[in-house]
Amino acid sequence: MVISNLQNSKWTAVKPVDRSKHFELKSLEHSGPKEDQTVCVMRCIVTHTTHRIRLEELKDNKKWRKGWY
Repeated sequence: MVISNLQNSKWTAVKPVDRSKHFELKSLEHSGPKEDQTVCVMRCIVTHTTHRIRLEELKDNKKWRKGWY
């Protein structure tokens, strides 16, 4: 997964997050030099609320899938 291509990408939560499944990745926040210290700011497309998750979690196919399903 290329980090620079993630901006504005679409994602589906396998298990709903606050009853929402469809999100866009709005920004990446780096808290350290390692990739596992990167936080993704996800915005729900329905409610426009934001959620912060670790990049490691976004890469887990059991939690998130790229695209909207």
